[in-house]
Amino acid sequence: MASSYHGVIAADIIHLNVGGTRFSTSRQTLTWIPDSFFTSMLSGRISTLKDESGAIFIDRDPKLFATILSYLRSREIDFKGADIRALRHEAEFYGITPLVKRLILCEDLNHSSCGDVLFHGYLPPPCIPIQEPPPPLPQLPTALNLRNIICENMSPNAGNGVVTGSAGAPIPALVQPTGSGGAMSLNRNVIAEIGRASCRERV
Repeated sequence: MASSYHGVIAADIIHLNVGGTRFSTSRQTLTWIPDSFFTSMLSGRISTLKDESGAIFIDRDPKLFATILSYLRSREIDFKGADIRALRHEAEFYGITPLVKRLILCEDLNHSSCGDVLFHGYLPPPCIPIQEPPPPLPQLPTALNLRNIICENMSPNAGNGVVTGSAGAPIPALVQPTGSGGAMSLNRNVIAEIGRASCRERV
C-alpha cells in the first residue's frame, strides 16, 4: 500500500533525472496539459529509462526544463534572460502547447520592427477635452454704419440742422454754423452719441 503525506499519495510524486539533475514534482503538475510528452510517458505509451535511484531519465537540458517545470507549476513564466528560441524548442519537444503559443507571440514581437506599436495598439486613446470657442466680441460701429444711422434718423429738416429720432423727438442739431460766411460743420457730440447708442444696441 502506497504511503501518503498530508493526503498526497507517494505514487503521485514523480522523480525525474533530466540531463543529470534531479527534479521531483507531482503527477498532476506534469499532466494538466493533455497529449503532452508527460501524459504519454506516465501512461506508458512511450518507453522510459530509469537511473539507479528509480528516477525517470530524460536526456534534455536541465536548465530549460527547470523553466518549463516552473510554468507547469504556476502557469506563469519569467522571460527575463531567457533564450526564447531554445525555450520554444524545448516546449515543442514536451508538447506544452499553451507555452509554445506564448513563446511564438513573444518571438514575433521581438523580431517585428513595429513591436511596440502592436503592443500599444491595445491602449485606449487619450481623452482630450474639447474647448468651445470664445464668444465673439461686439463689433464697434464703422464709419459706414454710422453714416447709415445718421441717414436713417434724419428728418427732412436736416438741412436746418434738426435731427429727429424714431419717435419723432428732436435730437441736438447734427450740423451747426461755424460763423464763417454761413458754413456748416458736423456736430461731433451728436455723432459720438449716435455711435454710443449703436454700441449699446449691439451689446
